[in-house]
Order: sequence, then structure tokens, then C-alpha cells
Amino acid sequence: KSDLCPLFRWPKSGMYAEGYHKHVYPSGSSYEGEWRSGKKHGRGVYSYAGGGQYDGDFLDDKRHGSGKYTYPDGDVYQGDFVAGRREGRGKYVYAKGEMYEGEWVMDRMHGYGTYKYATGKTYTGYWLQDTPHRNRPPSGAN
Repeated sequence: KSDLCPLFRWPKSGMYAEGYHKHVYPSGSSYEGEWRSGKKHGRGVYSYAGGGQYDGDFLDDKRHGSGKYTYPDGDVYQGDFVAGRREGRGKYVYAKGEMYEGEWVMDRMHGYGTYKYATGKTYTGYWLQDTPHRNRPPSGAN
């Protein structure tokens, strides 16, 4: 039996990954970047085996801070993340030619933003959970 840790192939000494390292997971996904206590923490690039890539900040193993997520279908989100979700300000460009730039809450267009449709039509205003809202939402609706 090997005395190497399967996650980092280090001797089993109870030590966690610290600093800058590259790791390839059994699934084929990989992460290259900063680690703290064996978790993705700091700046790094996570490439998914099925396509897609996140290049940005991590906190406690989750996307957190600013970053760019490229989806397997060619969609791209660039902006803020909180605890692994799109949250704050960001821009999402769809491969089909549409684009949203504005506020996000829990992975949804929520707050003030602009959506440009493939037809050329543009909507600028407030959004409530991915839906255009013609009026400013009442206080506390977020």
C-alpha cells in the first residue's frame, strides 16, 4: 500500500496543501493556484473535465471575489462571486449573442441592469429574480 496521500501525492503526514500548486482530480478536472489548509484559497484557475473554466478568486474552496467563468457552451460571466454564486456586479455574455450587465443576487439577475437581446432590443431597468421589472422594486424586495 502506498504511503502517498491520494489528493496531493504527499507523504501522509497530516499536512495540508499550502501555497501555489496544481492538482488534477480523478474526474479529469484540474485546479492550479493558491491553497490554504488543503482548500482552494486565493487566486487560481479551475478547469472542468466536461468543459468550462473559472479563472479568479477562491475562498474556502468556493468561487468568491472577482472572476471569469467560461461555460462549456461558450457563455461567459465576468464579475463578482460570493460563496460560489454570481453575486454583486457582473456581465454575462451569451454565446447566442445576448448580454446582461448589472446586479446579481444568488445567481440571478436582480437589481439594476441592462439586457441586450440578439434582436438589437435593449432593456435597462430593474430586475427581480431574472425577470424585468418596469418599476423600481419596493424597499426590502431584494
